[in-house]
Amino acid sequence: MTALEGAHRASGSIQTPSGSPLGTPANRRADFAIALAIIALAVVLRAPLLRWDIVVGDEGYLVAAVERVLDGQVPYRDFQRDYAPGMYYLFAGLFTMVGDDLLVTRIVWLVMLCIVSAGCYLVARKLAPRWAAVWAGLLPILLMPPIHKMIVPLSVVAGLALCLPLARAVVGRKSAFATGAAIGLMAFFRQDVAAYTFVIASLTLVVASVLGAPARRGSAGRAISPWVWMCAGVLMFWAPILSAFASIGALREMIAQMLFDGLKDNAGMSVPLPAMAGVFSGTLSQRLLTSIFYLPTTTALIGTCAIIAAAVRRKFSVGYIILAQWTLMALFVHLVYMVRCDVAHIKQGLTAPSLILAWAAGAVWAHGRQAPRGRVRQGAAFATAMLCAWACAVLCYGAISDLKAGYDGMRAGVALDEPKAMVFLPEVRCGEMTRLVAAVRANTAKGDPIFVAPCEPILFFLTQRRNPTRYDSLFPGIVSSPAVQAEIVRDMEKSQVRLVLLCDYVLDGVPERRFRVYMPQVAAHIAKNFRAAGRIRGWEVWLRKLPGRPIRRKLMNAPGATSARMPTGSPQRTGETPPQSR
Repeated sequence: MTALEGAHRASGSIQTPSGSPLGTPANRRADFAIALAIIALAVVLRAPLLRWDIVVGDEGYLVAAVERVLDGQVPYRDFQRDYAPGMYYLFAGLFTMVGDDLLVTRIVWLVMLCIVSAGCYLVARKLAPRWAAVWAGLLPILLMPPIHKMIVPLSVVAGLALCLPLARAVVGRKSAFATGAAIGLMAFFRQDVAAYTFVIASLTLVVASVLGAPARRGSAGRAISPWVWMCAGVLMFWAPILSAFASIGALREMIAQMLFDGLKDNAGMSVPLPAMAGVFSGTLSQRLLTSIFYLPTTTALIGTCAIIAAAVRRKFSVGYIILAQWTLMALFVHLVYMVRCDVAHIKQGLTAPSLILAWAAGAVWAHGRQAPRGRVRQGAAFATAMLCAWACAVLCYGAISDLKAGYDGMRAGVALDEPKAMVFLPEVRCGEMTRLVAAVRANTAKGDPIFVAPCEPILFFLTQRRNPTRYDSLFPGIVSSPAVQAEIVRDMEKSQVRLVLLCDYVLDGVPERRFRVYMPQVAAHIAKNFRAAGRIRGWEVWLRKLPGRPIRRKLMNAPGATSARMPTGSPQRTGETPPQSR
C-alpha cells in the first residue's frame, strides 16, 4: 500500500514509494532543508528583477487604492474595488512605516513568491516523491505568475494545505474551527479563492466521511458537525471586520462590490474561448512553445484520467479528488472565464495543476517500480520519461522566456527617474511615461484632480494627483452603465478637472471595447468641455476650455521629457501597445 496510489492507513500516515513515512524526523529535516533551498533560489533569481518594468494598470490599481486609504478614504464607500480590503490596509501600514515606494510592494510579493514555491514543494511531498515535488517547487520561480498577482497562487497553495488534512485524519471541532478561521483570513485578502476553498473543504468533509479512511467512514451526515465548526471559524474572523465597515456606513457597498460587482466586471471583460486563438499566433515553433503555458489543460487531463483509473481499481484517495477539484476550478476561472486574452492570467492558474502533474509522474514511476518486469514496467518507464521530459521543457521555457527575458530587459532598459518608482523600463515606454508625468505636472498642481482613461492609475501615484471619481479602472463592466457614466461626468464637473489623458485603443481586438464606444457619455463630455492639446504616443491630451484663464503649454517639451529618446510621430492605431491592465 502506497500513498502515491492514494491508500490511507487508519492512522492517516502517508508512505513514500520506499515505504518510509513522510512524517519521520529524517524526512522532515530533509524536506525542510530543500524548502529553504528553494526559498534561497527564489530570492537569488528574482530579487534583482524587482526594479524591472512597471504594470501601469494592475500595480497602479493597488497603490492608488493604498493612497486613497492613506488620505482617509474608505474602500467601497469612497472608491470602488472588486477585491477584499486586506491588501490595501496591509500596504497602507507599510507605506506609513517605510514610505510610499513601489519597491515596498514588490518586496512583499517576493516574500509571497518564496512562500508559494516552498509551499508547492511541501504540499507536493504529501502525494509525490521528492524529485517530483522539487519540480513543483521550482515552477513558480522559473515560470512565475505576474509578481503583483502573487496573492492568487499563494491563496491556492494555502487552500490546498488547508483541504488536504481534512481528507487524511478525523477532523475535530478545534481543527474544523481553525480551518474556518484560516479560510476567513484568506478571504480578507482574496475572497474568490477563499470561496473556492470553502466549497472544496465542505465537499472534502462529505466525501471523506463516505470514502475515506476506515476510522472516518460512515454517512455524509457525520460531516455536518465539523462543517458547522468550520463555518463558525469563518464567521468569528469576519464578524469584527463586518462590524467595522458597518459602523462607517460601508457594509452594503462592501458586500455588493466584493460579491457582485467583480462578477459584472469579469462578465464585461471576459474573452470568449475562440478569441484565445490569438494567444497561439506566430510560427509553428512559437505556437508549440506557447502551448506549454497551457499546462493546466494538460495536467487536468492527466490527473483526471489517473483519478478515474484509480477509482476503477478502488485505490483512489480523497486527496487526489481535492487536487482534481482545484484543477477544474482553475481551468474554469482562467480559461473559460478568461478576463484577458494573455498568458499572464493563465500562469496564475498553474499552481494546482502543477501538483497534479507532480503526483501523476510520481504515481506512474512508483507503479512501474512495483510492477513485474515486462510490458507494464516498460510502459510505466516510458510514461514517466515523457512526463519528466514535459516537466523539464516547462522549466526550460520559463527560464528562457521569463527569467532570461527579464534580465535582458534590465540590461537594455532605461531608468524611470521617479522617487516613488525607481524602475527600469524599455526605452520607448520609459519616454512615454516620463512625458505623461511631465505633462501632468506642467498643467496641474499637487493634489489637483486629473482624469485618466481607461486605466493607468499609476499616474495618480507618481504625480500625487487625485482621481475625482470613485473608479480607478474604466474598463467595460459596471462603469459601462449609463448611471455610472452620469456619475463620472458629475464628479468631473464638481471637481473642475483641468486635464484629461485618454488612450482610446481597441481592447482585446474587440471593436466594441473602445472607450468612446462603451462610455459614450463621458467621451461626449470630454469633447464638449475640453480641447485637444496634443498627443504623447497613443495618448490624447485634453485641457479644459477656460476662457480668460491662461493655460501653460508644456506637453512635449516638459522637464524630464528628454530622459529617453522619443519616437517621432504618433503610432498607427492598430499598432499601439495598450496600457497593461488588471
